Amino acid sequence: MKRRRTFDLVSYLQRLHLLPERLTRKTEAEDLLKQLYDHEKSTGKAPDRLTSRDLHLSPEQLEALQRELEREGLTEPGALRLTEAGRQRALELTRAHRLYELYLAEHSGYAPEDWHRIAHAEEHKLTEREHERIARLLGNPLFDPHGDPIPTSQGTEPA
Repeated sequence: MKRRRTFDLVSYLQRLHLLPERLTRKTEAEDLLKQLYDHEKSTGKAPDRLTSRDLHLSPEQLEALQRELEREGLTEPGALRLTEAGRQRALELTRAHRLYELYLAEHSGYAPEDWHRIAHAEEHKLTEREHERIARLLGNPLFDPHGDPIPTSQGTEPA
């Protein structure tokens, strides 16, 4: 199968400094939120600390992202612990990502090695309504193309 070359508009606009900083920061904050959720899910607890090096960010960027998540009520004050709202938002992002990966796998013609990258860019843009439209189109799937569970619209993960 011929590998399809993709164009990443978000990265291109960021390089040209045409994408507003707030959109980039929102994406970075949501990525951090998902990382905190994944850590909590795999270890059963919040990380003791994260270094900017762990996340490939400058210390200033990490601090700004932590403040933003705290201000939005997604993490507890002064800690890297998710609030219930933070867990729900992380699950929404995970749902969007996994649904979009499955959509790409079944309907796009993109190569499997491209699915994650494309879904990662789109997960931050999709609305709840779009999640539901994609889920219906796909027959309300339980798992993504990698076998990972897709969280439900109610914020639970299938067993």
